[in-house]
Amino acid sequence: HFAYDEVYVIGDHHNAFDFLNFEFIDPSLIDPNGLGIVIDVCQTARVKNAAALAKLTQTICIDHHEAQSDFHPMIAWIDPKYPAAAEMIIALVAQAQWYLSPQAATYLYLGLYTDTKRFLFATCSPHTLTAAAYCWNAGANWQLIHKKLNTQSSQILKIKQHIYQIYQTCLLYTSPSPRDCS
Repeated sequence: HFAYDEVYVIGDHHNAFDFLNFEFIDPSLIDPNGLGIVIDVCQTARVKNAAALAKLTQTICIDHHEAQSDFHPMIAWIDPKYPAAAEMIIALVAQAQWYLSPQAATYLYLGLYTDTKRFLFATCSPHTLTAAAYCWNAGANWQLIHKKLNTQSSQILKIKQHIYQIYQTCLLYTSPSPRDCS
């Protein structure tokens, strides 16, 4: 929505979402007079580049975790009734009737999908699914998210198979004590 402003992303996705080609910049390039928007976390201990955050004169925190912000943002929207911070942002975008690009919709859908454990947590509501539909309607590449997050390598499948075989053996041949199944 910031058509005339420069928007930068600092942080790290820990190689979990390489397929989305996030473009992170060096935090030292951030203008201290800019606005920092911190999403899904409001405690500096959990922020990847907390030093860059501390240099900003204006910050906003949007989080669904029940925690008090310790970096004193000028605006803190913390609401644990939401299962995902992404849902909070989607609600804001929808209410303001801002344009949501397909790329932004994909990122927000990723936040919804991962924070709700694929919409399985009890905190999900019809509103959560409406937010997902909003992203789909805005052009989110939900097929990519589903494919990448639900595909497992053969190595992982072999490890799981091994664990299940051990687990099944312990259940079928009940030992006198649990330590015999280790």
